[in-house]
Amino acid sequence: MNNNPNQPKGAEDVYPDISAIFNVDEKQAAGKPVEKNTEAPRKSERILTAEEGLRHLPKEERKKMKADARKKKRAETIKRFKTRAIVALSVILVALVAGLVIWARLAEANKPGVSVSKVTVETVERSYADTALIVSEPKGPVAVLIDNDYDVHYLAKNLPAVIETAAGAEVTGRVTEIREEKPGTDTFAAIAAPLLGELPEVPVYTVIITPDATDQILTPGEKLAVRVITETAENAVAVPTSAVLQDGAQPYVWIYHSFTKKLTRQDIAVGIASEEKTQVLRGLEKGDWVVSGASVPASELHDGVRVKMK
Repeated sequence: MNNNPNQPKGAEDVYPDISAIFNVDEKQAAGKPVEKNTEAPRKSERILTAEEGLRHLPKEERKKMKADARKKKRAETIKRFKTRAIVALSVILVALVAGLVIWARLAEANKPGVSVSKVTVETVERSYADTALIVSEPKGPVAVLIDNDYDVHYLAKNLPAVIETAAGAEVTGRVTEIREEKPGTDTFAAIAAPLLGELPEVPVYTVIITPDATDQILTPGEKLAVRVITETAENAVAVPTSAVLQDGAQPYVWIYHSFTKKLTRQDIAVGIASEEKTQVLRGLEKGDWVVSGASVPASELHDGVRVKMK
């Protein structure tokens, strides 16, 4: 029943128009209503696993994707293993190198020390050295030395000689006379007493050395060192005399091999020798290296021993 007298007839059956109530100015509104996203999954819906997500794919494609995944996983596992293996091997290698360095230093410290010399080709001289007395002769000063009957066979007339002056200069000369002096003579007393300090009771031999130049300054009464060169070998294979060792009557040397730093014994035949050099007749060649001195006795050296240079 329509109680509103102003309402047209028949309007009681029509719903009232209330749309104006919702005519809100958007500028004055706090914000638009958020529309519901019908595409978003519901909270009750669970997320599919990778296995379940593949179910919609063809079987062959699923197998291929699974195989690729296994291959990738295997490759990653191998990569991790290689990385760890490389690290482990690096650590082992560093430790091994450090150990080798320490071992090498200890081994080097325990090696015999040696001095080596190269075999040369040169002139080798054998000489007889002694002290001589400068005496005055009509032709000028001469050097006279006394020799006994054991050594005299080394000496002969015309052998070259060298007189060393007090100032260190060398005066060359030659043996001009060898004569026997018997006890009781004036010459015997004048020469033997200054050189020997006493008069021997047996004959001695006086060796007269005349300088090559008469203007050499030699003062009578001086006692000087004289060396008579008794034998000379030219173009001789030579080694330091200190390098020559004896095994009974057999002379030998130790050959040094620079590449391996090892020694090899070499028997040799020798010729003339001086205090510095010895002639080698057989067993060595020019350019070989021989041990001229060692930090240990020769008895401790043997074939194949490793040595270090002093």
